[in-house]
Amino acid sequence: MKQILFVFCLVISYQLNAQVSDLGPFKTNIGNQVPTFAFEAIGGRSMDIKDLEGKIVLINFWATWCGPCLRELPELNKFVTTLDSQDFVVLAIARDQDTGTIKEHIVDKDYKFAFVPDEGKSIYLNFADKGIPRNVLLNAEGKILFQTLGYNLDEFQEMENMIKEELSKLSN
Repeated sequence: MKQILFVFCLVISYQLNAQVSDLGPFKTNIGNQVPTFAFEAIGGRSMDIKDLEGKIVLINFWATWCGPCLRELPELNKFVTTLDSQDFVVLAIARDQDTGTIKEHIVDKDYKFAFVPDEGKSIYLNFADKGIPRNVLLNAEGKILFQTLGYNLDEFQEMENMIKEELSKLSN
């Protein structure tokens, strides 16, 4: 019986690891400069990621069909509303989604950050080939400080703490 249980645990462990690896690795590394990309936020103007240097930037890759993404966005919004800083920017980049689809999803949700359509995944493919939600945290110089894949509350809280720490460095 113990052998059967042991084999069962091994099989489950293997399947879980295979599922995680199927999500794909990051193409970027902590400490690297963020890849250059241009974007147009919904209701905003066209920008380049370099236009945000001097600010702490969180790039959140998500999609309207992604369950973990839909759990993460409200939590991210709660966190953003606790901050009183013009030095923090969130770009919620909707992977392979158009403006209309995004607008339908966010209507009446009162999100406090910018939403960016990424039809064709031209921005996303700078960071990964597959797997969302993904978060990439940049310091004021545009260097990658932190990256996450999936929605994990412990990692999310670690990211929140890093954001607060980086914002305190800017205010000193």
